[in-house]
Amino acid sequence: MQLLTLGLYNPQGELRLITFRPGRLNVITGASKTGKSALQPVVEFCLGRSEVRIPDGVMEWVAWYGLIVQIGDTQLFCGRPATDTPTSTQAMLLAGHEVDLPTFAELRVNTNTAALRGELSARVGIEEYRYLPGPGSTREAYGVSVGQALLLCFQHQREIANDELLFHRQADDNVERALRETLPYFLGAAGPDRAALQAGLTDAQRDVRRIDRERRQAQRERETAGARLRALLALAVDAQLTSPLDTDDPQELLDVLREAAAAPLGTMAVDDPSPRRVRRDALLDERQQARRSLRELEEQIALLRRLSRESDEYQSELGEQVARLTSLDLLGGDDHNDDHGGHATCPVCGNALAESDPAVADLRAAAEALASELGGAESTVPHRREELERLQRESEAARERLRAIAAALEELVRVDQRLAGERVLGQRQAFAQGRISGELERFEAPQGDAMADLEQRLGRARQRVAELEAQFGTDDDEQLQARLDLIANDMTRWAQELELEDSDQRVRLDLSRLNVVTTTSQGRPRPLDRIGSAENHIGYHLVAHLALHKLFVEHTRPVPRFLMLDQPSQAWFPEEVLDADEIEDADWAAVRRQFDLLHRVVETLGGQLQIIVTDHANISDGWFQQAVIENWRAGRALLPDHWRQR
Repeated sequence: MQLLTLGLYNPQGELRLITFRPGRLNVITGASKTGKSALQPVVEFCLGRSEVRIPDGVMEWVAWYGLIVQIGDTQLFCGRPATDTPTSTQAMLLAGHEVDLPTFAELRVNTNTAALRGELSARVGIEEYRYLPGPGSTREAYGVSVGQALLLCFQHQREIANDELLFHRQADDNVERALRETLPYFLGAAGPDRAALQAGLTDAQRDVRRIDRERRQAQRERETAGARLRALLALAVDAQLTSPLDTDDPQELLDVLREAAAAPLGTMAVDDPSPRRVRRDALLDERQQARRSLRELEEQIALLRRLSRESDEYQSELGEQVARLTSLDLLGGDDHNDDHGGHATCPVCGNALAESDPAVADLRAAAEALASELGGAESTVPHRREELERLQRESEAARERLRAIAAALEELVRVDQRLAGERVLGQRQAFAQGRISGELERFEAPQGDAMADLEQRLGRARQRVAELEAQFGTDDDEQLQARLDLIANDMTRWAQELELEDSDQRVRLDLSRLNVVTTTSQGRPRPLDRIGSAENHIGYHLVAHLALHKLFVEHTRPVPRFLMLDQPSQAWFPEEVLDADEIEDADWAAVRRQFDLLHRVVETLGGQLQIIVTDHANISDGWFQQAVIENWRAGRALLPDHWRQR
């Protein structure tokens, strides 16, 4: 698969075309902020990536994206509508011997990204190969597709100079694992036959573990048979299905348990709780009424006692007043009275008074009135006492009634508990019989024959595993190492041409690290993240990916035949460079070596590899100028200026 034409449609239907040359080095050179780094996300989006990573500055002015690719004799149009959502699955797919970009009116969604990538996978030649995780893994198997192959075809500006990550999106979730698991397939060291063999081996190993578990379980059951029989007997005794038995003889225990399992369950009368419920409700109503009456009686008793207490205090006061007035009888007759009936002289000392005292007759009249009132108050005492006694008797009767109601309610509770206990016992008996019957079936089985059968099955399963493991042999591992050696040879030679650090020794691709590893002059391995200089980091990225794609081509592996590189010359220009053409002190010789290597590899592979580079650099050499397909300077860019001016 190589790229032919990229089309961007604005909402007014205008089309921006970029035409690529298959089997050639394609260079898009230009100044900063012209959209060079947006090209890769656009291509990746057109090829079915669901996550939208296109910069907002492009998304804002584009309504549709379309890409025509060549796969063998077939051309495919892969279109995607623009979206402002983080993900999208809408797509358009057209196929034919020759396909033109549709007009804006012809654009329509007719498929999704899963179907689009499925079509690309089939046409690229990816077989029905599923990666199977190893034994004991909780991960699910997954099918290898063009999605993993495309990870080998892109190097973004932030990736190509990274000393820790070698591949596109390697830092994303699950991508590193997918690369490590699928690279052997894309290198040709694993295929559908190996996958089928791996699946058979996984199943056989699973059978061995399952049968071995059954064998160990049967062995444990044989060793613990006596204890389990005694436990079943305890269960039967607790459910009142049999009596305790003091024996350890397995046969006697089995006989008793068989009888317990067949014993009839106790018959229980059908319980209708409705009458008890009605009786309980009536008692509760009666208790509420009795409590209300008792409160009223206690309030009346309290009131009557308070009145009695106040009456006693009043009578006591009247008694004192009567006693004082009664003492007037000690004063004698009326010899000293004045004309008004009072005393003109003091009855005690005989002296004349300025004003006469009240007449003794008036005091006696007051004493008689108080004595009469005292007698009336004392006459009410017996009536209050009788009323108090009556109220106390009624209060005690109410309390007695409440006690009777409480006893009746407690009896109803006891009846419910007794009936519930009978039901629970029946349930316990049924459960115990079911448990005993199930266990007896296991004891009835011929233990010796079962163990022998398990041993034979385990032996056959282990033999099957050994046969499948023998079929693997070391061929695949040797084939993988042989292809990594071919890649290492190319990487070492090209690293020396680029004059990279440590390139005088062997340079290789380490699949466990998913990175480049060099060899020091002392013979020690040195991974890329321990080598300084962005020039080295970019250089080793280039030689690694070129060597991989050379092997993909020469061994006809199902990987798209294009490689997109973004800003490989960034190590020699300032980070905020506007235009590399204006940089005079850059190491143009080193930049030329990079592009010369890209050009020579493409020429060597005879049109089987397409390399697309977006960069600031614009070398004046003829071969470079022939490779330039777009020059985004002097107002030219990924998007036309007049699109943004609307």
